[in-house]
Amino acid sequence: MSIKKRLGILVVAIFCFLGLIGSSVNAKADTLPVLTWEAGKQQTISLINSDLKNPWKLFLTGNSQRIQFKESKAGKDGLLFYSIDLPLNQKLGSYLIEASNSTGSQKVIAGVGVVELQKFDLMQIPKKLLFICLSFVLLIAGISTFRASHYARIEYLRPKRVELNNSLLRRFYLTRDFLIGDMQPSLFKFQMVKEGELLNNISPWIWAVAPFVMLVLGGLTALQTQVTAGLSFTPIVIYTILAIAGVFDPFSGISAGFGFLIITAMKGSITNLNGLLSAITFVLGWFAPGLISALMQEAIRKDQNLKSPSILRKNLPELLSSICGALGFYSIQLLTNSFANKLGPIINLGWIPSLLIGLSLFSRSKLDQFLVKDLHLKGENYQIRSINLPRVIAPKTVLFSSLYYFGAIFVWTSDLKFSVVTTFIFALSTSLLLVRFESFVFPRLTNFRRHLLIETSVVVGITILFFTYISLLPMPLIKKAEDLVLVTGLVLLVHALYSAIHDASSRIGHGHIGLAEAKAMALGGMRSVCLD
Repeated sequence: MSIKKRLGILVVAIFCFLGLIGSSVNAKADTLPVLTWEAGKQQTISLINSDLKNPWKLFLTGNSQRIQFKESKAGKDGLLFYSIDLPLNQKLGSYLIEASNSTGSQKVIAGVGVVELQKFDLMQIPKKLLFICLSFVLLIAGISTFRASHYARIEYLRPKRVELNNSLLRRFYLTRDFLIGDMQPSLFKFQMVKEGELLNNISPWIWAVAPFVMLVLGGLTALQTQVTAGLSFTPIVIYTILAIAGVFDPFSGISAGFGFLIITAMKGSITNLNGLLSAITFVLGWFAPGLISALMQEAIRKDQNLKSPSILRKNLPELLSSICGALGFYSIQLLTNSFANKLGPIINLGWIPSLLIGLSLFSRSKLDQFLVKDLHLKGENYQIRSINLPRVIAPKTVLFSSLYYFGAIFVWTSDLKFSVVTTFIFALSTSLLLVRFESFVFPRLTNFRRHLLIETSVVVGITILFFTYISLLPMPLIKKAEDLVLVTGLVLLVHALYSAIHDASSRIGHGHIGLAEAKAMALGGMRSVCLD
């Protein structure tokens, strides 16, 4: 055989060998699954590990990063769930999921393409879902605790009303008084009246026209919104300004919300359940933080230890209540985004607007204290406004909140059965705020004085413990999220039941009021007196 033939055979053999290697590599590449993950969400994968004493450790590698997955407890047949929380600012691009164990074995099990967040799916963001659940627990448990007898009486000072000479301003003044007076008796109504006194103290005519000006501004804001996937998103600056205005006068914030909803509906922007819930939640940010903060501040003042340092007594209620209001505002942002089909500008608000709301709440409290102190120093005529609360929530509020629960849970899960069951639990816990038991009386229970900060901290802590336990279970992420929502409802139900029994025991068992009077108060709403 000639040298040329031998060289030709050798070249062919080399190319065949290289071809075999290439085909092998391509075959491996073809069998390697490639996943697409969104930044800002938790991602999970499951593996079956027969050797539980030597489990695999998973890592996401690429772009100069190596992030370890968290592993769940072992399930049946060695099934393990591995999860990783990708931050919103996660570097986009290609990654590999690598597995290794203590024996030194290593392998690549999948490729990952990280892309931008496409949809704010709350059920895939456990930490944000937990934040929402804890905010809700704090709110409902706080309102439930407010049923205690030592919270029942609330007082505040206000200057005596002045007569407005201008007939137009007087008409606005009387109209606002009528709108508030037409509300059902509840803690919400009283807070609306009380939180509006600061603006009235500053200027009665501004107090009179503010709701109507805010109504117009809310409507104009709706005209300036960007519509995305049928949902309206307000520019950040405008949204925050109206929220700050609502801090100083929640009733005006509600008025702005009505204006926004009316114009938004007329524009045809509310086309589905997502759009309706998003719009309703959106306007909550214009009045809810002020009401939440005021409620917490009132309770903390009553619970505060008088032996604590003077500077602490003067600033702690305002500081803690302002933080609660700011956190409530941030929760409203998250809820709004959870109903959106696509991302909108509001998702990028971050903590800055919430910080501004917190500072506004603190400033409002200090300004209110200064003006009240000024009334005493000047010796001007003032009134002491007081109220005895037989109930902390109105039946219409219970109905509205129940419908809201159902809509929110159904949008998050798309599971009708789960939504109905969970809504029933939440609605039952809220309805217990209207109930005053006749027979469940335990006198010894009244030895434990109710304390809002302590009770809410305990309920929040229990919810966190359940979340920690659930997060370690070998189950898919969606199932974990559903269990967290369900547990939140059950924790609130237990606390509401305890609150109702404690309320019955303290009011009837210890003879604070008679049974007949308790029934009459429950049916008759609240008492309000004005002392000159």
